[in-house]
Amino acid sequence: MSSSTANPINGSHVLVYTIPHSGHLIPFLDLTHRLLTRGVIVTVLVTPKELPLLQPLISTHSSSSLKTLVVPIPEIPPSSPPGPFRSLNAMREHHEPALIQWFKSQATVTPPVVAIISDFMLEWTQDLAGRVGVKRILFNTSGACDLSFSFALWKYLPKNPNDDDDSWPVSFPNLPNSPIYPWWQICPFYRGGSEGDPIWEFCRNIHLANMASWGIVFNSFAKLENLGLDHLKGELGHDRVWAVGPLLPERDNLDAVFNRGGTSSLPHQQVMAWLDSRQDDSVVYVCFGTCATLTSAQMEVLTAALEESRVHFILCARGVPEGFEERVGNSGLVIRGWAPQVAILNHPASSAGRVSELARKLGRFLSLPSWLGCLLNRWGEVMGRRGSKPKR
Repeated sequence: MSSSTANPINGSHVLVYTIPHSGHLIPFLDLTHRLLTRGVIVTVLVTPKELPLLQPLISTHSSSSLKTLVVPIPEIPPSSPPGPFRSLNAMREHHEPALIQWFKSQATVTPPVVAIISDFMLEWTQDLAGRVGVKRILFNTSGACDLSFSFALWKYLPKNPNDDDDSWPVSFPNLPNSPIYPWWQICPFYRGGSEGDPIWEFCRNIHLANMASWGIVFNSFAKLENLGLDHLKGELGHDRVWAVGPLLPERDNLDAVFNRGGTSSLPHQQVMAWLDSRQDDSVVYVCFGTCATLTSAQMEVLTAALEESRVHFILCARGVPEGFEERVGNSGLVIRGWAPQVAILNHPASSAGRVSELARKLGRFLSLPSWLGCLLNRWGEVMGRRGSKPKR
């Protein structure tokens, strides 16, 4: 057991609940670790599918501090209406009764549960928290500026008077340093619907409920987003807005670094050995996350560019064209499925006290606009240059 469990229990008990998506689940587990190291008792709600991802925490923290509430995987009825939020509706239908029962079982337990820390997409936990008599704290796995924009959009409801003009300028004068956006860049759920439309109303209710939460925690830090954080405090009318990031595993916790988010589809020893054999500032790391899937045409263009550039690269992607790996040989490393990204971005330094080896090994990091990727860039001391020409 790690020395991180040495902090005495501080008398607080919280429930942590997120959606089963790696971009949300991983930061929630990092936040859980941070809370545990400060003496908070944490119960994590998971399904059997996500339970193995808690293993690094379970092996580090006492069972008296870290608890689990295992609930069934929600089943989406075939008869349910089609739409992008079917899984969220199923989560509420299956999990809300289990949560109410669990809170009832904790009524006489010491220390009492004082809060539920839940995901942005689980806005119904705001109502649940009120019904069971605890505070609801929103944990936003993205940044404060992003949430400020979303709140402003769904609070002030800007309109486009000309449906045929996708370039209609939309401004948010109350946001600090806010640019003017063309209409086509506004959230498609917003501009594609209107008041009374079920999906539009669902999205608005999510934002209104999140605005009403007792407090908001961000996986960010003040030096990066002080303007956005201060703006939210003014908009919400209270100071219960905290930046606690970047939430990332401790560099010496190899289990967390190598297995964060799951087991890699390629042994991390092989990835690290390949990086070790490369010169400084010579590797392009290409990763688009777990949700984005390139079209066949996009993948053809990307792999052709990597092949013709003759750079050394690590490509994390599905649907790589047949024969690509054979043609590039040892110049590149292709990882299909989950990649040990934190391990890649924390490639061991050659001596104690030096900056991350990644800052010397990786010349470029090509990715989609991902907040977690931004934080990992900063952590690994790599400047992400999306779209820039790879170094030869």
